[in-house]
Amino acid sequence: SLRTTVLNDCLEEKKRTLEKHKQSFSKQLTQIVLKAVTPIAAVFVSLFFSINYMLSKDEIEQYKSTMLQAQNYITEQAYINAIATYDKAQTEYNGSFNTDGYKKDAIIKKEEACKLLFEQTNKLSKEYFSKGEYLNSRKELDSIKVYMLTPTLLTDYNREYDNLIKQIESAI
Repeated sequence: SLRTTVLNDCLEEKKRTLEKHKQSFSKQLTQIVLKAVTPIAAVFVSLFFSINYMLSKDEIEQYKSTMLQAQNYITEQAYINAIATYDKAQTEYNGSFNTDGYKKDAIIKKEEACKLLFEQTNKLSKEYFSKGEYLNSRKELDSIKVYMLTPTLLTDYNREYDNLIKQIESAI
């Protein structure tokens, strides 16, 4: 009977020790997912993006070429051409890889070009005004209103235009 007691004590101790380290089925399933399924999913996701990139490679190259052409127009201070070229890059990119990202980048660059156009034209308008060429001064600002794409830029434009009209009225 001493053997039975020792055996029972050992079995009880084994049971208590195993209970401390027992894991639920959901925890076991979580471990399986983390160790097996997640890496497989990562491989599939990277494979998907790689294939997607390869299928869009020609469109991406065309987009980059168009954006470079627009940047060259910026360098030349040909802002209207730059705006049109950024718009072309935005509308003509039909690749399936990072479509929103490429289009958003073209929109941002186009808006920056619009701001540069406004600054350039506003300066030229002020030069015409200082020479007494009021009609040319107003024509300059009138010619770019269509390019004021953002609310902030339109507000700045309207403020400058209203100031110019007041100055012209005072001068006349």
